[in-house]
Amino acid sequence: EAHAERIDREGKRLKVILSGREPIYGRTVIAALGRSGNHRTLDVPGEDLDKVFNRLYDPKDFRGQKTLVVGGGDSAMETAIALAKAGSDVTLSYRKKDFSRPKPENVDMILALSENPNAEASVEEPDSERVTTASGDFLAEDRVSGSLTLKMPTDVVEIRPESAILRDGEGNSETIPNDVVFTMIGREPPLDFFRRSGVRIQGEWGIKNYAAMASFILFCVWMYLWKSGGNPINNFWVAHSWFPYNLSKAFSHLMENPKSLLGTIAISMTQPAFYYGLAYALIVSIFGWRRIARRRTPYVTKQTLALILIQVIPLFILPYILLPWMGHNGWLPRTFADIFFPVVDYDPHGREYWRAAGFILAWPLFIHNVFTNEPLWGWLVVCFLQTFVLIPAMIYFWGKGAYCGWICSCGALAETLGDTHRTKMPHGPKWNRLNMAGQVILFFGFFLLLLRILAWLGVPGLGGVFYHLNDKV
Repeated sequence: EAHAERIDREGKRLKVILSGREPIYGRTVIAALGRSGNHRTLDVPGEDLDKVFNRLYDPKDFRGQKTLVVGGGDSAMETAIALAKAGSDVTLSYRKKDFSRPKPENVDMILALSENPNAEASVEEPDSERVTTASGDFLAEDRVSGSLTLKMPTDVVEIRPESAILRDGEGNSETIPNDVVFTMIGREPPLDFFRRSGVRIQGEWGIKNYAAMASFILFCVWMYLWKSGGNPINNFWVAHSWFPYNLSKAFSHLMENPKSLLGTIAISMTQPAFYYGLAYALIVSIFGWRRIARRRTPYVTKQTLALILIQVIPLFILPYILLPWMGHNGWLPRTFADIFFPVVDYDPHGREYWRAAGFILAWPLFIHNVFTNEPLWGWLVVCFLQTFVLIPAMIYFWGKGAYCGWICSCGALAETLGDTHRTKMPHGPKWNRLNMAGQVILFFGFFLLLLRILAWLGVPGLGGVFYHLNDKV
């Protein structure tokens, strides 16, 4: 027998490399390998015995037998449920202490059957009908009483003709009587064939991917420093009068009348933060409309429109156009403006209107209204209500995604731009664990808050530590 090793391109033809035979040529090759791939193996002695299976067709064939099911996913659980209901004495071996991946209803049925073999349990639609089968009380006709025993955490060490050896987390081995084994530990997709053929696998990263990611991160760091004040990048731009600082001369005739709407916009356009906010709003809007057109569901439409409107109006138009225009015309109450938008000399508008982003972005997502040299009491009250009252209430009534999925600008970028490009990101357990970095950052934020409070109280050495955070965002 010969099997295909890989596919090579030779001029305008494709060449299928075979093991033990001459290659086959053609203009088109159909790789009908199936999407399921090969079953994963335990790689233990005895796995090649005739009593070892990786599919369950009819659980009644194993009535009265001592069955070992290996795995902790839905297929393993549904196999164990079907066998137990059909009258098999089932041992379920799983390498972890707890179930984390399967459907909650499957976990509940497994636990119930382990305590009471006659407990009600049925699976009408199995996770994969190609692997296991439906089960329920219809299997109980004229059956002997089955059982289900959980062995967690354990690994299969060896499979013998009439037994199997399990090892627990402490290294202790146990030999159990066994007639049949089901290794329901998933499948490996047939990717090696495509890798050998030079076909790029979506989601797999190479040197180009990592280089592109590093370049993008460097660009984002540069952009943040460019639009912020008090750092070498921004100072270099100012010293050379590069964009947008070179617009002051071009817009001078408009800037002479800041009370006009065009005059206010012209002043804002001389600041990098204006373009940062504009770019953010455009990205959320463009990719948001594309998401709406692609998904076509009422929920996604409402959610995305909410994210677009919040990003455009209160996070861009309000701080960079509307509030400065109102301020120049004296339409803002003086007390309100002094509390939330302090007078400064570094901003051409004369006040820190950019702080208005804090009405939407809560601390510690938006740190600049809290980490200040002197406490801004109005913002401290707003931030406290947001972080410790309003957002917890939203989560209580509408779930964790109420703020991040419908309001937050980070969530807006994730739901719009991220919805298009999320498949390009690395996946896997280690990347999932990396998400826990958010908890570390949150703890660090509270630590910085403690330092800031101590600085306000006059503790030596802490005053002015956060001065550089007074930049436009």
